[in-house]
Amino acid sequence: MKKNAFLEKMKKWNIIDVIAVVIIALVALVVLWKVVGKLLPTKPAEVDPGTAAGSTVKPDSTTPAEDKAPEKEPEKEPEKEPLIYVTYTVRAENRAAELYEVVREQLPCQLLEGGALQPGWVVDVKKEPAMVLSGNGEWVEDPAHVDLLLTVEATVPNTEVMSTLVGTQEVRIGDPGYDLTTEYLEFLDTTVVNVTWEGWDFGADRGSIVAEDLLKKGLVPVTFVVRAENHPVEVYDNIQQYVPGRLMASGVLLYANVVGVEREPVMVLAADGNWVEDPEHVTMLLTVEGFAFDYGFKSFTVGNQDIRLGRAKYILKTEHIELRNTVVTDIRLGTNSN
Repeated sequence: MKKNAFLEKMKKWNIIDVIAVVIIALVALVVLWKVVGKLLPTKPAEVDPGTAAGSTVKPDSTTPAEDKAPEKEPEKEPEKEPLIYVTYTVRAENRAAELYEVVREQLPCQLLEGGALQPGWVVDVKKEPAMVLSGNGEWVEDPAHVDLLLTVEATVPNTEVMSTLVGTQEVRIGDPGYDLTTEYLEFLDTTVVNVTWEGWDFGADRGSIVAEDLLKKGLVPVTFVVRAENHPVEVYDNIQQYVPGRLMASGVLLYANVVGVEREPVMVLAADGNWVEDPEHVTMLLTVEGFAFDYGFKSFTVGNQDIRLGRAKYILKTEHIELRNTVVTDIRLGTNSN
């Protein structure tokens, strides 16, 4: 009886009912597929082997593709400026005698300037008696004072034109205003009496000047003499080996040479009214030959200094020598070599 009832109901379905059932089934399948897809495990994402947890590959390792890329060349370190080793001696005259021993206790000590240590060391000190003139015209030793000779070793930049720059001070034989300062010492207005340069060639052509080229430029040949008074006698002894020498200014060689140097005694007046010779000091006469700019009214310029008779405070400077406060005592057109 029940079977017949079911068949009766089936006969009553039409095509629309069938389509509705199919659509409902399809919607149910789509919903079921999405739900199941969220529940199933997914394929793990690709992970950098250097950052994966538990990886044995170092973080800075490269992948095979990166290995094939050309490696960058390492950056070259900037070339260090070549240096020259110099030794120089400064003379500090007429200082308190007790300074000698206390200075010795502080050596060696490093140069200091502007609150910064400089590439140089005071390595030695010697003393010489300070001589004074007695009332009867004789030189006698001053027991309360000495002359100190301090030796400095330093390194300086190797430049095309040697300036021998230690800190901000240029070091040359004869410089009468050198200030020697360390963490423990300070001697102002010393005189540089000797300098030696090691490992640097000043060049055999330093004195070479092509006169024809300068004459075409309108320069005129000139010879002048400068007088450098009251310098330590060892300055004269030491600069002779550097004459002839080319004048320089502001790191540039000039069209002029120091071609000769002579000495005269320094005379001092004794209490008895007689003039006597100072055995420790000399006056030097230096002859310069070169080419100057002629402005048409008998005014000549060599480098950045005018040359006139009586000109005081002329600075005579070469790569080796520096004499300040000299006086121009003679000028003439032409040179001895003409």
